[in-house]
This record gives sequence, structure tokens and C-alpha cells, in this order.
Amino acid sequence: MPLGVTYRDAKTYPEYSSLWRPVSTCTESGRLMSRTQLNLFEDSRHNAIDKAVEEEFWAYHAGMADGDGHFRIIKRDNSFSYSLELVDKNVVEELSSLYGVTLSVRDPKKSKRKDRFVVKRQKSYYVHLCGQNAIHFIQKIYPYMIEKRRIVENIAKIKKFNLNKFKVHQGAMLYWLAGYFDAEGSIIFNHKAYIKNKKTYGMRIALRWVTTDHKVARYVRKLTNRWFSKKSDKPVVTISKSTKNRKKPLYAVVMSKTIKIFVFGKVFKDIIKIKRKQDKFLKLIDYGNFCAKYKFKFGKVDFAKNKNRRDKWLEGMKSEME
Repeated sequence: MPLGVTYRDAKTYPEYSSLWRPVSTCTESGRLMSRTQLNLFEDSRHNAIDKAVEEEFWAYHAGMADGDGHFRIIKRDNSFSYSLELVDKNVVEELSSLYGVTLSVRDPKKSKRKDRFVVKRQKSYYVHLCGQNAIHFIQKIYPYMIEKRRIVENIAKIKKFNLNKFKVHQGAMLYWLAGYFDAEGSIIFNHKAYIKNKKTYGMRIALRWVTTDHKVARYVRKLTNRWFSKKSDKPVVTISKSTKNRKKPLYAVVMSKTIKIFVFGKVFKDIIKIKRKQDKFLKLIDYGNFCAKYKFKFGKVDFAKNKNRRDKWLEGMKSEME
């Protein structure tokens, strides 16, 4: 199967590199295409992308861009680009395949850079979108952006191109949160010793997003509390601030209720794209099912005492298997 972009409905889109050729091979009757012809060629490619790619893709990458994306503009000639570098290949690869640009690899053994990837000795993958590709990408993700929205607006003002502006529905922001979690989020799931008298394993389970932007921290808290808190419940997500050894404050958005993290994992395991994070959610879900089956405690839920909840849980497990 050719490389493509896959969504929750298992629909796979074709590779768009077939719509793209390097300038040196774009010829007409043996001559290089003019800039006007190249622009028309790019427009047709971007129109094909617009027709094939769904809204959820752009919302996800808006979250990823808000977290790990890098927008660069050079004042000398007003050129700009968007770049994304991750140790996880699949997210970077789907962008390079979609726009038909090179997927580059940074080998820490050969690189002279001293950044987080090189220090950890991890191979990283990166993609650069320039020119019309960058403009098209920015126009598509802008309506969903939060953290780097003003940066994009300044680029559009300098380069004199229009941005798409419309009211975004909450369903799309679910995918923004998935992208932002893949970029800045983490799941803490540390196994400790079995506590015999309490019939439970010692576990530390939590979700965290870390950012230096207080506005974004409050927005993440607002979304998660809206979706995962009942009206009678206390907020499930809190924000803590740290200034230790830092010029700018660091804000940690934390979800610590085990049962809420379980529900979050059930919702987001098929929406996020970083496999190592998907695997952790699957382990957490398996652990919750294990606790229900053998009457252990799962967070504050004691399945040995709460028979009604255990029966509903097991019934849900059975229906999923069918």
C-alpha cells in the first residue's frame, strides 16, 4: 500500500508526490516551465490536496505546529518556511508525502548540532515547507491555531496573503488537542510494587501538557474540563506554575484522576499519531480491564466493593470484544 494519510474511518488518501516534480524536470516541449506555469501547477496540486484531505488532518497539524512546529521568516528577502522535526517518523512523513517534499534524516552521530535529539542520541526526521507549500499549509491550519496564531498573522501580513477565517466547531478542536498532546503532552504510567493488604498495585498515573504560554495552558484546561468533567464533579485538570531556574514561567496542565485518564485514553488512542503514546494508552486500558476482572483497585475505584460498576465495566469489555 502506498504511503498515505489515514484517518479514523480507515480511509487512506493516495501519495501526492505524483503531483509534484522538481523544477528541473518540469518541462514543456523540452523547456523549463515559466514561473506562471509553475504557479498554475502548484495551484492544481493544492486543489487536489484540498479535495482529498479532511478537516481533522489540518486541526491535528495545527496542534502539532502550536507545539513542535517552527515558523521562520528571513528579513533579508522576506522568505519564510515551516519546519517540523520529530523523532517519530510517521507524523513528519505524512507531511512530506502530502506536499511531495523531501523527508530528511538527522543522524546524531554525524550532526554537529547540540540539541535535544543529539544529546539523547536519537535519530530525528524533519521536513521543510517553503513558498506556496508553506502558504497553503498555513492557510489550512490557521483557523485552528492557538499558541502561534499571532506569528502566522505577522507572516501573512509581511508576505501579503489572506488567511482562512471561520468559526471552528468543538469537534475539530478535539483533533487540535490530539496534535498538541503528541507535541507537548505525556502520559505518566509508572508501575510500582504490589500492595497486598490493599489488593492493588502501586501506580503513578497522570497526564501532562507543558508550555510556557499561560493562555494555551488555560485553553487546554478549559477543553479537557468541558469534555471530561460532569457538572457535579470538581475540575479534573489543574495548572501548576514553575519558575525555578527559568527566565520564563513553565505551566504544567495536569490530569491526575485515574478513571478520567482511562476515558481520555479510550477517546484519544485512535486520534493521536505518536505510536509510543498510543502504546502507553493501550497498556493503561489493559491494566484497567485487568483490575476490573480480578477485583483490584483502579485509582480510587475499588472493583471488589463496587459490584455495579464492575459489572458495567465487564459488560463493556465484552461488547468491545464482539
